[in-house]
Amino acid sequence: MNIAFIVILVIFIILILVGIIGIGFYNKLVFRKKKVIDKFNAVYMSLKERVDIIDSISNIITTNKLHEDNILMELNKMKEAILENSSVNETLPLINESDDLLKKALSLDSIYDELLKDKIYMNLKDTFKNNQYKIMYSIEIYNEEVEEYNNYKSKGIANVISKIFRFSDYSYYKKENDI
Repeated sequence: MNIAFIVILVIFIILILVGIIGIGFYNKLVFRKKKVIDKFNAVYMSLKERVDIIDSISNIITTNKLHEDNILMELNKMKEAILENSSVNETLPLINESDDLLKKALSLDSIYDELLKDKIYMNLKDTFKNNQYKIMYSIEIYNEEVEEYNNYKSKGIANVISKIFRFSDYSYYKKENDI
């Protein structure tokens, strides 16, 4: 056999092996990325439940003719922000913002005594509290998945592959205050 042929064959085999290894790392990155997005979708669905809470609160404020135009405007902006943002890193801050706004809106019973007698309003307070717990639970799972993804993505060959194919970074959710 010709030495040139053997060298070309060895180089070809090495390139095939490198390609197979690269494809393996790429597939694992895609798999982990899909898991992060899947876990985020659970968070997002819980966040979208807040849109119903916002609609109900807005309806109560309007029906009872409460003079809370600023809160109504903020609630509408929050609703739009939740429905418009589907990017993971842009949506995560909305959790804390919506928490603060809904706490503010659901504390109107300290100003308007008639809300204490409104069963729908009182049920909304419980619904919101349950939604908070649901989001915090799904956030814990999301953060675990992001940690696995980020750790895998930052090591060795996976780091090179992620840079070549521009795999996006995902942020952790950082809780501002306790429920």
